Amino acid sequence: MKASLPAGAGTAFDASDALFDQAVALIYAASEQPALRRHALSLIAQSLGAAGAVYLSFAPGEVTPAACESAGSLPPDFPAHYAALGAAIDPRRRFLEATRDESSIYVSHFDRDNADPRDALFFDGFLADCGIGESIGAQIAQTGQRYDQLYVERALGLPPFAPAELRLFRRFILHLRQAQQIADATARCTAEEALQQQLLDNLPLGAIIADKGRHVLFANGAARDILAAGDGLSLVEGKLQAARAFETNALATHLGNAARVAPPPGGSAALLVARPSGKQPFALVVAPLRPVREDEDSEAARMTVLMADLDGRSGTLAPRLMQLFGLSRAEARVAAGVAEGLRLHEIARASDVGMPTVRTQLRAVLKKMDIGRQADLVRIALTLPGTFAPRTGDDALSATENRIKIASDALISSKEM
Repeated sequence: MKASLPAGAGTAFDASDALFDQAVALIYAASEQPALRRHALSLIAQSLGAAGAVYLSFAPGEVTPAACESAGSLPPDFPAHYAALGAAIDPRRRFLEATRDESSIYVSHFDRDNADPRDALFFDGFLADCGIGESIGAQIAQTGQRYDQLYVERALGLPPFAPAELRLFRRFILHLRQAQQIADATARCTAEEALQQQLLDNLPLGAIIADKGRHVLFANGAARDILAAGDGLSLVEGKLQAARAFETNALATHLGNAARVAPPPGGSAALLVARPSGKQPFALVVAPLRPVREDEDSEAARMTVLMADLDGRSGTLAPRLMQLFGLSRAEARVAAGVAEGLRLHEIARASDVGMPTVRTQLRAVLKKMDIGRQADLVRIALTLPGTFAPRTGDDALSATENRIKIASDALISSKEM
């Protein structure tokens, strides 16, 4: 890579407002779309009359950069060449990581230590072989997980960076730091949003957020499963719809009432939605997501629709009873069967045991749970929190993917009508 920069690369310093504004706009755009970063780096280099710019990200204590991106007239293989040969001897990195002053920048013309053989090896060896004569750099971000740094490289034979160029570089650094802070904050929010989505997806109860027009704005995993099955409830043109028209009308009425400033007594309404398959109906509860203010348009109101499958069997009740009350596997199977409405002879047949055995196991269950009636067993089972196994892969959607999927399903269903 000896003298691999093209002749005259980056010889003109351009401090024009138009170029600066364009570069800054790209800096902030790249915080949301990383693919734009190379273009932003190119404009930064162009503004400073440099051959190129390099954006590096290091994990603390690691020699090889976790990421290295270059732009401008630098050779295409510069990132790989730097990772292999330059990173371990780069004095600029040592300087920036050691300083505690955010305003500090590295300027090779001033900060190079000619008495240090490592500096000579890096500048007169590595950078000179790449056709680079002068360099300025700054720390963009410093966290417990990484260091982000920017370097602007000027070709051999050109004068050092002038004071006006250093001032312009500092202005770029300020914007790069702010953009990185925005990107980090967005990443944290996205991660928190994903955790909230995962929590909702793990619930066995269907949960939907809708407006008064029945438009579905959010659906958790259980609700998506119910809507996808289309057995009594479905999504039609983005709207929640029951199989029977009068139930759809009742749902619309409840959503409209919940969107009022003064919702009905109790704040919620319940209804049953029949299923064409003949299975037990869905039980729906409609309530305001939050109180509607007097100055708020009811069109902006958002409601929750909770959906319970009365025919469902979660499969988690027996293990949960075993954990909480120390039931044996056979006892937990009997307890879960009673809680789910099975008769004792049905439990005996399903377990392939006799009735005396089931009765003995039921007595043991009531004793261990410190209750005297089967009705108490049902009451306890109904109040236990239940969860699905965590969804993974295609079943786990981010909140953004959730909204996209709902919109996509709505588009597909409208085309099929």
